[in-house]
Amino acid sequence: ILKIQSLTNFYYYSIWKSCTAEEKYLLYDIAQDGIVNTRNIKVISSLINKGLVISRGTLTLLNRSFRNFILSTVDPSEALSLEMQVNTSGTWKVIRVPLLMTILALAIFLFYTQQSLFKNMMTVVVAIAGAIPLIVKILGSFKSQPKSE
Repeated sequence: ILKIQSLTNFYYYSIWKSCTAEEKYLLYDIAQDGIVNTRNIKVISSLINKGLVISRGTLTLLNRSFRNFILSTVDPSEALSLEMQVNTSGTWKVIRVPLLMTILALAIFLFYTQQSLFKNMMTVVVAIAGAIPLIVKILGSFKSQPKSE
């Protein structure tokens, strides 16, 4: 594996440099633990078409020397930087502002048009907020205790 990697180091390096941030992150993820988000079909298809990833029930890299190249060349801080770049455009980040603006607009509308309903809703919200620690405590009590022998 190391001999093949040393012979193809420049080739692997050129492949790595030609990949997008999403592709690099997915390649690093496969090399590290073999577990990837399979919902990212566009990037996975691109890597399969380039011949860098093989799908055999699970996703694997083209060979072990390429995997070793990725793990030995990519610095963990670079991998973290890639993850931050890739995860900046998630679904929540896209819908967060419009959703919060809609909720705020609805609250303002209810406040001005239905003040009694608004007060009742606020009572329910405060009650739920107060019950959250109790719910967490109850759910925490269901943790399995280790068996003693």
